Amino acid sequence: MAETNQSQANAAEFEDLAAITDPEVLLGLLESVRPPDVSSWPAPGWWLLSAVLLVFAALFLRHQRRQRLRYRNAWRREAVFQILALETKLADASGSQLQSVLQDSTALLRRVMMHIYGRQAVAGLLGQSWLDFLAQQGPTRKLDDGLRALLTDAAYEPDAGPLVTRKNLQRLLSWMTHYLDELPDPDDQVRQRPRATSTSVAM
Repeated sequence: MAETNQSQANAAEFEDLAAITDPEVLLGLLESVRPPDVSSWPAPGWWLLSAVLLVFAALFLRHQRRQRLRYRNAWRREAVFQILALETKLADASGSQLQSVLQDSTALLRRVMMHIYGRQAVAGLLGQSWLDFLAQQGPTRKLDDGLRALLTDAAYEPDAGPLVTRKNLQRLLSWMTHYLDELPDPDDQVRQRPRATSTSVAM
């Protein structure tokens, strides 16, 4: 019943409008009809979409940062793995094989330093210059005279000398583990520059 009355009212209103022939009156009726005000705030759907995009952007940046850190520390993990392999080799080595373990250990240390500081800065260093370079770049407070000799003269001898013992080699590998752990990471694009000190280093 209510719908019938509404239909009749609408029909009567249309008939009244149809009866108006004066253009000025019709124009006045059109000007009085205004669209509803549009809110300046975005619809809730846009807020939700923006929030979702922000979450995805944050997750993407976090993932990229983790990948970058993982890449930067890959050399350190590989060095630790190689030292563990050398410790296993040392445990199974006979007396005649100790010199080989020493040479592999010193070669690993030199390769790591070349990776960080570049071949040109490291390859030509021998003897005291090599020890000075190591001291400039990281902590060598636990590197006593015996270990210094292992890193320089003893490593280049064809046969194992009196310092090349299982105990000394284990001490050397332990020192290398701590030393490499405290070295700075190389930059992704540019090699780390060796720290400048008053000690002259042969290049």
